[in-house]
Amino acid sequence: MALGNAQGNWQLEADRRLSAGTLFDLIYRLKPLDRQVILMHLEGEAAASIAEITGLSASNVATKVHRIKKLLKQQHFQGASNAVK
Repeated sequence: MALGNAQGNWQLEADRRLSAGTLFDLIYRLKPLDRQVILMHLEGEAAASIAEITGLSASNVATKVHRIKKLLKQQHFQGASNAVK
């Protein structure tokens, strides 16, 4: 039973790494400003800090983050569905 659990944990970790790799590949395909905004957001920067660095308004940063997340989610799931075919 322990061997089955270890194999399951290994597969979950492999799936997680593959998913993270796919996500970063999608991020690096973004326009430079969008990529900068989402990477700073993922690093934990507040919208106000991102705004100060990028020259955008804080509300624009928040909107961009929301739209980028939605886009990445769509692209990630499209890639997953294309891989199944």
